[in-house]
Amino acid sequence: MNGRLPAYDGRKSLYTAGPLPFTSRTFEIALQDEDEGLVGGQATPRRERQFRVVIKYAARADLHHLAMFLAGRQPDAPQEALQVLDIVLRELPTARPYEV
Repeated sequence: MNGRLPAYDGRKSLYTAGPLPFTSRTFEIALQDEDEGLVGGQATPRRERQFRVVIKYAARADLHHLAMFLAGRQPDAPQEALQVLDIVLRELPTARPYEV
């Protein structure tokens, strides 16, 4: 994604700092369970699950009102812009490995 890290809100929205190279795309993903199961004291192999992920353009977050609020030219804080920033800032520490 051109070096841009997407931020996922954990529900249905994914945010990026710019447009993706597509407006809609479907991905087929296979994931294995993290742990082996136990059945009758015997370890069972990890189960693979199939997922279909659809990413499509929905809207562009308007940060203009946030800039106006920060400059003191708008009396109320734009809740949508603040929510987007909150999601992005919470995602940042989990997206990059900690440097020691």
